[in-house]
Formats: sequence, structure tokens, C-alpha cells
Amino acid sequence: MQIIYSAGRIEILNSAELWLLSKVEGLCSKMDAFEEYLAELSEKEQLVIQAIINNSACVSKKGIRYQTHWLFECVILRIKSPKAYDHLRQGLLPLPHPDTLRRLIRGIPGTFGLNKFSIESIGNNLRGNLRCFRRGSLVWDEMTVKRAIKFSRQKMTFDGFQDFGEDVEVSAEKAGKLADHALVLMFRPYRAKWVQPIGVYATSGAASSSTLQ
Repeated sequence: MQIIYSAGRIEILNSAELWLLSKVEGLCSKMDAFEEYLAELSEKEQLVIQAIINNSACVSKKGIRYQTHWLFECVILRIKSPKAYDHLRQGLLPLPHPDTLRRLIRGIPGTFGLNKFSIESIGNNLRGNLRCFRRGSLVWDEMTVKRAIKFSRQKMTFDGFQDFGEDVEVSAEKAGKLADHALVLMFRPYRAKWVQPIGVYATSGAASSSTLQ
């Protein structure tokens, strides 16, 4: 009787094992099909789906970890249209809270001079487009700002003085002057409606022709 009972249990276990193997094979085939479907989507579409999957896998909303590119797209969307951002955040897309984006922006060190990240972002955005869509011009823009001195906790220095970043060397006399103008260098494509700043400089007085050169 013991031998028959053991043989019956072995048969049940074998059938259960076969059932589990069939389920695993079915899941693997579905995963392969899902990955093939994702491969056909664009990079931003894949980013959205990955954000939705990561959000559904988190038990607590406080434990969500967003991808860097996803946070970058969220910041751009928030700047372009706060109302659209709030609408999409109401259960349509797993967008982070606006306070999270504010903390992220405050953590970005603000420095003068050329912004290499902006230049690389423009290159990534234009890569693969036709030559006519990659052409643009560099534009200078200048605006007056209020003279003020502010202590930066991140850099442990006082901001508000004339500053050209690491691109231009200035004398100690000029560096000690308070800035009252902001000079911005921007890239403007000919076949698109967006404009991207790539350099910011703090100047004392309107920038001269020698400074622009």
C-alpha cells in the first residue's frame, strides 16, 4: 500500500511539474512577444510604457524610482503647460508630483558659461533628422536684471557678480563688479519652433562687441 501511495504522489507531482513548465513556457513566449512589440515602438513610447510598468510594480507611491530620461521629459512638460501636466497626472500617466520636480530643479547647480548638457541634448534631438531639419542659427539675447548679492549654499560662494564661466577669463577688477545684465546664447533651428539656450553670462552693463566676439 505504501508503494502504491508513493507512486500516486509521484505521478501527481510529475503532472504538476509539467503544468508549471507549460505555464512558464507560455509566460516566456508572451514576454518575447511583448519585447518584440516594444522594439517596434519609438524611444519615447518605450519610455512611457516602462514608466507605467515601474509604477504598477511599486506597492507604495513613495517608493517609486523614476528614470532620468523620464524625469527630464516630465520637467519639459511641466514647463510647457502646467495645466496639461496636472491633467495627465490624474491617473493617465505616472507623472511625479510637482514638488518632486521642484526639488530636482533646485538640486541642479546653476553655473554661467556654456552648458554642455544642453548642447548634447540638442545633438541627441537632431540626430537622425534630415540635414534641412538640423540647420539653425546662434542668437544672442540680453536682458537687464536687478543688482543683488545672494549666498549659494551649494557652491559656498556669493552670487551676483559679473561671471562669464570658464569660457572667458576676466580680470579681478571686472569680476568684482555687480552684474546688472544677463547675456544668453541660444540655438534656434530653422525648421522648428523651439529655442534652446546653450550659454548664460552675467555682465555689468550691456555687452560690448568685443565681449560678443
